[in-house]
Amino acid sequence: MTPHEIESRLWHYRAVLLGWTDGDTFSAEIDQGFNGTTTQRLRLIGSAIALDTPELRSPDPEIRRRGMAAKNRAEGMLPPGSACYVVTKKHAKGAPPDGAFGRYLAQLLLPDGTNVGDALLAEGHAEPYRRGNS
Repeated sequence: MTPHEIESRLWHYRAVLLGWTDGDTFSAEIDQGFNGTTTQRLRLIGSAIALDTPELRSPDPEIRRRGMAAKNRAEGMLPPGSACYVVTKKHAKGAPPDGAFGRYLAQLLLPDGTNVGDALLAEGHAEPYRRGNS
């Protein structure tokens, strides 16, 4: 195996989804190997782009409705207790996570390899993240 092949497999973890906070934030118990696990709250990204779903706490009832639809779709694809894979981004040593509120950015994959973030984007439940999205 080449160093590039090894690097391409780093930051890929088996996990169990614990729950969805909203359509783009989830918690998972992540298997780190060697009998070690960690529970993390993560910000969902797609395979090539960060994403954003409508806010559940918006004062606008239509935004709240769309936010609940996004969360329900995510839960429908991957209910709590489901086995999945988490792929995080590499950070420079000592650097904080990229996501707001101290969350790591992570792709979430179904056992068949389907990317949950990409599916939410394709179905219109999410949009590409732009600073200032709410």
